[in-house]
Order: sequence, then C-alpha cells, then structure tokens
Amino acid sequence: MRAVLLMAAIGFSSATSAQNVEKLKSADEIVWFGMDFTKAKMIGSTDAGFSDPDAIVNQYFDAWNHLVLNEPKKYNLAGALSKTIKNDIEAVEKRNDEVTVEGLVTYDVNKLTDEDLKAYVANYTAEGEGVGLLFAIENFDKTAGKVRLYAVFFDVQSHEIIKTQYYEQKATGGFGFRNYWASGIYQVIKQMKKDYPRW
Repeated sequence: MRAVLLMAAIGFSSATSAQNVEKLKSADEIVWFGMDFTKAKMIGSTDAGFSDPDAIVNQYFDAWNHLVLNEPKKYNLAGALSKTIKNDIEAVEKRNDEVTVEGLVTYDVNKLTDEDLKAYVANYTAEGEGVGLLFAIENFDKTAGKVRLYAVFFDVQSHEIIKTQYYEQKATGGFGFRNYWASGIYQVIKQMKKDYPRW
C-alpha cells in the first residue's frame, strides 16, 4: 500500500512539474527581475579578490544587474529562452541596497534553501499575468573561481515557483573585478540556452 501511495505521489509530482514547465514554455514574455544578492556570500578573503566589500555592495551589485540591460546581445536571455524579455529590476536594486558588508566576505560556503527561494520570490510582482525570472545569487567563490546561483522562474501574480535550476559555472576571466565575475554570469546564460530545450 505504501509503495502504491509513493508511486502515486511521484506521478502527481511529475504531472505538476510538467504543467509548470509547460507554463514557462508557452509564455511569450519573461519578466527579468535581476540578480538578488541579499543572501549572497563572497567566498575567499579581502586579500584574495574581495579587497573592497563596500564597493561590492555599493557599486558592483548594480553593475552586475545592469549586464542584461546594457549588453543584451552578450548576456542574451532572450536568445537563451527564445522569449521576449521585459526588464524590471527596480525591486531587486532596492533589496540589494539593504545588504550590509558585515559577513559578506567569508571562507564558509553557504547554501540557499527552498524556503529562501520562496521568500525571495514573494518580493517580486508585475502587472498582469506572466512568468518572472530571478537569479538568486548563492555565492561568488574566488577559491574555486565559480559563480553559484539559482535561476528561479515563477508566476508574477501568485508567486508560485514554476521552475528552479541550480548553476555552478566557472568565471572564465575578463579585465577587472566586474568583468571577471560577469564572465561567470555569461556562462550561466550560455548553459541555460543548452538546458532550456530539455526542460
């Protein structure tokens, strides 16, 4: 009996997941809400890549969030998802402004939870019906040279999460601090383009 119930639960979960992904697939437009750094960590030290935590909070969070807006041909979410992208990063900028430098740089690798992602999504709403996309940044890890984040797709009215995908991509380089970590974001979007048809 327990095995039957378990199989039924698995079947229901798969059907629900398929319905959610179909909602994403059928959407003509995605609302891009940006990159949320409110629980992000910079893994390393102030002597090895994160020498100015104040600048990270006050300058680079915004700089990374404007990549998709200012360089859409390179950071090409529209091409990765075959969708029209509507940019709405005002809410994420306000949230990122609340981040403090205390504890930002650490050697302890953090993990975001499902509850964290649900709490993130509750802060983002758009007019009308549709699908939103948020990058929930977990960490930028200088020791490993990696960007880790969750791509979270959700209903902009109900805040129901439609699809999450975890990414751990190498920062492949670039001149200067902004571009070094931007290269990791570029790799995430590049990988997303490969993943999307398989969802």
